[in-house]
Amino acid sequence: MRFDFRDVPTVIADEDSTARQALQGYLKSMGFRSLEHVETADALGNRLAKSEVALLIGGATMADGQVLEMIRKIRRNEIAGQPFMPVVALVDEPEAVLVRSVIDSGVDLIFTQPLSQSSIEQGLKALIMRRRPFVVTYDYVGPDRRRDQREAEDLISLVEVPNALRRWAAGFSDDPPSKKILTTINQMRAQRQANQVLYLADLVIAHYSGGPKIDRVKSRLAELRAACIETKTLATPTKYRNQATLCDLADSAAAKIEAAVGDGQNPDVSDLVQLAAQIQVAFEINSASDTPVDA
Repeated sequence: MRFDFRDVPTVIADEDSTARQALQGYLKSMGFRSLEHVETADALGNRLAKSEVALLIGGATMADGQVLEMIRKIRRNEIAGQPFMPVVALVDEPEAVLVRSVIDSGVDLIFTQPLSQSSIEQGLKALIMRRRPFVVTYDYVGPDRRRDQREAEDLISLVEVPNALRRWAAGFSDDPPSKKILTTINQMRAQRQANQVLYLADLVIAHYSGGPKIDRVKSRLAELRAACIETKTLATPTKYRNQATLCDLADSAAAKIEAAVGDGQNPDVSDLVQLAAQIQVAFEINSASDTPVDA
């Protein structure tokens, strides 16, 4: 299949002018003509807010890694209003910690230096025709990178997302509706975050009810309260909006436990027990539907 990259709105975000110029040369040889570049996080944010970008290629270490945090926010639809934008990261040295951070940000592809014409062409063509579906957890939205099919089936649902690069380069118009997909993802995020509330609540309840003791119980209480607030925020614009009140109540219950612990008393966790059970039912959580991450 032939692709027409001529009008694909593409942004290169990189401080390294040498690497940027080399990349631009490779892209131009593929037919890209609508190329823009930015060198700061602020400039990138301003450009993304202006109009659609069908392909973003960003240096992983640009602005001391701020670009990775921007990508996370893009995927969570907190900035730019383009959560499904195809994103490629440029990595100078494939160090394990950096690569892990890049993957966790939600990028589609990683290009490592030195770049080559063939690797760029193969990567972008794969992104057009075989883009990975998105996966949603309590702290990640982005391409699913699990390689084992059984593992993928055993965990959480995948979401096919719109592909602006394919639409511009191949003329395909069969993308799923962005608004509908975004609503689905927001509901999944609310559910995953509610599951994190249950995970933390179970740890706290067990600690004060004769069960397994946990380290940093005060930190866990703070994490629980933060998770309650985040769940309420995520739930409010979704079908779970009426259940958001339960998150307020769970936050209040955790605050009472915090206060009792601060006063040197043995806290009463009965309210939290009841609220956790209600949250599990209200958010339709199956205990096997998502595995919380022990941060």
